[in-house]
Amino acid sequence: MSCTLLTFTYRSVYKIGMNDLATKDLSTKEKILETALSLFSTKGYEGCGVSEIAEKSGFSKPTLYYFFTNKEGLYKAVWQENFSPFLNQLERDAAYVPNPNDYFNDVYPCLCRVVRTFFSFAQENKPFFFHAISAFTSPDTVSTSQINKDYFRQLCTLLKNMFDQMGNAHGGIKGREFQLAVTFLGLISSYITCWNILGDELNEQTVNSLVKQFMHGIF
Repeated sequence: MSCTLLTFTYRSVYKIGMNDLATKDLSTKEKILETALSLFSTKGYEGCGVSEIAEKSGFSKPTLYYFFTNKEGLYKAVWQENFSPFLNQLERDAAYVPNPNDYFNDVYPCLCRVVRTFFSFAQENKPFFFHAISAFTSPDTVSTSQINKDYFRQLCTLLKNMFDQMGNAHGGIKGREFQLAVTFLGLISSYITCWNILGDELNEQTVNSLVKQFMHGIF
């Protein structure tokens, strides 16, 4: 066997081995993150420890520390894994293109896209969504309060920026951007809570009625 062939064979086997290892590492991380989310959402951050997370995920504590350093690092990773993709999608859907002379191609469709994104996120990632709602309202005494607040600020800032853009085309919005952002967020969260508790539908009809309620009030 030539030296070139030996080298090629070694590199091929080495590459396959490294790919298998990377896949295994990813699978391990995903399993730990999934278990951690389940425990954080049912017991809270303070209610579960590293030992329980490691045991229920089927891995050792050293493995957990290898990937996440400590419990706080794991908590941050859970948010990064679940909330950051949602924020990225929300930012795309909240991009406002002014068309003030056409109701159905101006503010209305932009708000509908945002609501759909929230509804889809809640339906596809229900445990994390309600963990986030709970975390956002947790007291300052909770050790993760700063992490929770940082993500809430990112969410509010993103929605406020959307209303800032709308305010450039609609003077009546000017000066009320933050108020509108938190009111819109509260309305969306309330609809999703009713879906979870009362079984209300989160469909296109709900999207339209929510947005029209927000835009026009009770009239």
